[in-house]
Amino acid sequence: MNDDAPTVVPTMGRPVDPVGPLGFQANARALELMATPAPPAGLMLGRDAEQSPVVAPLFRPDPVKAAVIGGPFVARLVVFRALAVGARVAVCTTRPQLWEGLGRGATGRDDRLAVLHGDRPVTVDANPHSPALYVYDVGEHGTTTTPILGPWRTQLTILPKLTLYGSQALEEAQVTILQRLTPDEVPAATASLRVSGETLGLFQMLYDDMFAMLRIGAKERYVWANATSIERQMFGEPVRDM
Repeated sequence: MNDDAPTVVPTMGRPVDPVGPLGFQANARALELMATPAPPAGLMLGRDAEQSPVVAPLFRPDPVKAAVIGGPFVARLVVFRALAVGARVAVCTTRPQLWEGLGRGATGRDDRLAVLHGDRPVTVDANPHSPALYVYDVGEHGTTTTPILGPWRTQLTILPKLTLYGSQALEEAQVTILQRLTPDEVPAATASLRVSGETLGLFQMLYDDMFAMLRIGAKERYVWANATSIERQMFGEPVRDM
């Protein structure tokens, strides 16, 4: 298998050899380049009403937990775009047919996305240039697995429908991406999302090609997916299948 493949290994940690000093002396130009602000780490989710790009901070030096509430379109779009920025992906799922072929469609290769049946722990090698994404698509209850996270590793729980059973995933999520809520989902949203009644009303008015992004400590953002022609060809129209 290619060295870039997401490798599923036992969750027990392994010792890492310490990195010794290299004795490098940075010149003034190197220090100037190091001080140049870098773009935010994350995933391009879409654009807001002012056409400004909206980035979901899914990949960071600290482990991240995230959740997606919505149909196959938004679930696969997020993973597709994660592959596009270099992520290695392991999908634990009860719907393998939803994910088969996505890795090849995004990268032209079969070794960047692994589809695993059922709810199970996984570990994928990760670094700043190739972060790891653990996708748990195992139903409305969310996952009962607690994967070992670490730097540049993100757990993404897919909730096809918001119910009180999936509240733990939302309570733990630092980032939540959701499609339009249905009236049936409002009671669970009221209990889990910690937003005002007015905001819940807006969540029920989102267009098919819109998402809301919630982050801890930040105001919610409303995003148009701006799907490319390739994404529309692969995933169809951005309707939410219930």
